[in-house]
Amino acid sequence: MHRDWKIRRAADEKVRLRHFREEKNADEESLARFRQKPYALVYAEKLRELKEKSNGSTGQGT
Repeated sequence: MHRDWKIRRAADEKVRLRHFREEKNADEESLARFRQKPYALVYAEKLRELKEKSNGSTGQGT
């Protein structure tokens, strides 16, 4: 009976360590620098750049 308790306790400890272990990406600076833009914003910026290029190329010929 004592041995069963030790086995159960060891298994519980493994589960606890797996769930509450320190995160791999715990670096605050890298998380603060990481900024992901939404697709709609990236697409809008590309459209704006294309419009600026097309307007700028036709206006420079005169």
